[in-house]
Amino acid sequence: MSMTVHEHFRQYVTEMGLFPPDEEAMHRLVVDGLFEGHAPRGWSMWSEARRDIAIEQLTYKFTGIDVGDIDGLVGPATRNAREVYAHFMRFGEMPPPMPDRDLGQGSTAAKVSSPFPADNEKALAAFYGSAPIRVDQMVKVPCPWRLAVVLVRVYERYVQMASTELRLDFFSGDFIPRRMRGGTRWSAHARAIAWDFDDTRNQLRWGRDRAAFARPEYNDWWEIWEAQGFTSLGRTQNRDFMHVQATA
Repeated sequence: MSMTVHEHFRQYVTEMGLFPPDEEAMHRLVVDGLFEGHAPRGWSMWSEARRDIAIEQLTYKFTGIDVGDIDGLVGPATRNAREVYAHFMRFGEMPPPMPDRDLGQGSTAAKVSSPFPADNEKALAAFYGSAPIRVDQMVKVPCPWRLAVVLVRVYERYVQMASTELRLDFFSGDFIPRRMRGGTRWSAHARAIAWDFDDTRNQLRWGRDRAAFARPEYNDWWEIWEAQGFTSLGRTQNRDFMHVQATA
């Protein structure tokens, strides 16, 4: 029987001689801060469930899997780490890295002219500046009204429907200074030019066969974005259907 995440963690900390493999010692890891030399702010107010998730995240980190911040919260990074970890535990090796994005292969997106740059580092740096941006110097996106147009038209299209059932209002993130999951380039999120929606049902490695946003009822949603020049990675690369970005 394969080990659970917590069993793997206990084995790791015991073999490393960090401390005895008991619950109190594991929770002390959050206190002592084996991640980046300090404990997360406010950890003492966390519930036991949140501390358990932090331990899970640390297991992924020590296994060499990018899990983002150790915050005890389940988001896109933790869900992706779970899939990578499951592959590692089953096959004894990490899954092949996802290639840096090369948009256009297998695309179902509408072909429209875009005011945004191509999705390569040279074009992005020339248009938006270097990544990651500083939080006190947020990027100004050319043609910002295009995002407003998207939001208005989405509202007009879906207001008569049970839009909450489609979960278009499940916002999952925008700016975060990180590189692409499994890649080497800076993520579009590092320039604050990307947005994620409903990550639970549109996980990073899911394609058209699993992602909710690949279903026909979401075609108008994507066509509204694409009409303003934005790019859906799900529609262009058959993965990461949660994600839309301001690139051509």
